[in-house]
Amino acid sequence: MLADTRLAQPVGTRPSPVGDLLVAGWPASLTVALIGLTLGFFAWYAVVVPVHRGAFAEFALLSGLALGVALVLALWIGYSHYFSRRAK
Repeated sequence: MLADTRLAQPVGTRPSPVGDLLVAGWPASLTVALIGLTLGFFAWYAVVVPVHRGAFAEFALLSGLALGVALVLALWIGYSHYFSRRAK
């Protein structure tokens, strides 16, 4: 026998991705963010460092770190939604 575990939500509200991150807890969110920082750093190191442009390299490092975190968090949220749909 299967039990329906979906909780009732107020009409007109949509769950936010930020809420999904908070439900997982701060250790999981921090771990995923650190993975994004690592990904952004190594992407910067592999793509930008060989170019040797001073100001561009500094801007690219900051941008790469931010984009790495955003990309990994977006992928984590997407995977969690996919997994929750498959697990129903």
